[in-house]
Amino acid sequence: MCQSRPAGTLFNSKRLKMILSRQKVNAIVLVSLSCLILYLAWERKLKVVLIETAQKVQEQLMVVDDQSWLKGPIEADDPRLLKVIKEKFLIPPSTLPYNLSPPAETKRYYPSSNASSFHFIDYNVKYFFGDQKTGIFLDSGALEGDIFSNSLWLEKERGWTGILVEVDPNNFRHLVLKRRKSWLSNTCIARGPYPQQVTFEFLEGPPDHGLLWVYRSNSRSIDSPFFGGGDHWSKTANKTYRVMQCLPLASYFLALNVKTLDFLSLDIQGFEADILRSIPYDKVKVRVMAVEYYYVEDDGRLSMSKVDPKLVRFMESKGYVLVDFDPEGNYIFALKDDPQLKDKLDEKKYVKYYTMLNNRNKPKQ
Repeated sequence: MCQSRPAGTLFNSKRLKMILSRQKVNAIVLVSLSCLILYLAWERKLKVVLIETAQKVQEQLMVVDDQSWLKGPIEADDPRLLKVIKEKFLIPPSTLPYNLSPPAETKRYYPSSNASSFHFIDYNVKYFFGDQKTGIFLDSGALEGDIFSNSLWLEKERGWTGILVEVDPNNFRHLVLKRRKSWLSNTCIARGPYPQQVTFEFLEGPPDHGLLWVYRSNSRSIDSPFFGGGDHWSKTANKTYRVMQCLPLASYFLALNVKTLDFLSLDIQGFEADILRSIPYDKVKVRVMAVEYYYVEDDGRLSMSKVDPKLVRFMESKGYVLVDFDPEGNYIFALKDDPQLKDKLDEKKYVKYYTMLNNRNKPKQ
């Protein structure tokens, strides 16, 4: 015979299940909150570590300053110089996920018309390297590694790596936090074939200004043709000054045992022509260059809308061809005899950027 259950047994069993279920939910919520707290603590600690790394590098630069031979002259491929660059002036690529700016933050820096130097260079980068899955670049004037970056697409979408050079210590701290997959250097490119130490003027815009990174992108050395100019950014900025270590362009990639650079982006607010003339073209190879260069005309004025014939003739003497030029002083040079570029340099195939824009904007018949 079946024995009857006490009246409260079924009720107690259901209540017990409800209690256990609630305890399970509470435990899951507690574990989730604990994981979130641990993650936020890890993220915060990571930012502190990255900032401390950038500060440590900057402190190392001050120590290295005691080595007077770093003021030059010493050859760009001198083993002593290459060793110091590798050990003291370069931070290895990040192995962590990207920490890039939200699209809404970066979008307001780019003109919707596409008539900007960024779009001009981006067009050429994608034309020449759109189908090249790996490569090496050097991006000088890297800013914070995201806004106005001429190399991020190559790194993020095509698996490239390279060297990001940014002279402004404040910009460099932001650059470290972006976790780029390239080597980082808080230095500057030397005007000639030897290392040198140069005083820089760094600009910071008003706190309530909506385009602070435009100010920060206009840092310049005190002997630059841009220094002391009457431009809007200089007139309205807060300014600080600091002596920085500059290194020969070729020394950066020679320090990493690289002799062929696929892409060079050179934007340092003056002296780009001097830097191009300092490259030992018999020792290193640069395939494509994007160079922002304003040259001084005979009357002393800075010109950005005209091509400098002397610079073009020099580059031609080194085997390069001027592919394109924009009204903001940006030159695209490519190595004429590079077998991988030969087809892309065919005048029947390459369409200049502003020709492409004009054709696209023409009303349809």
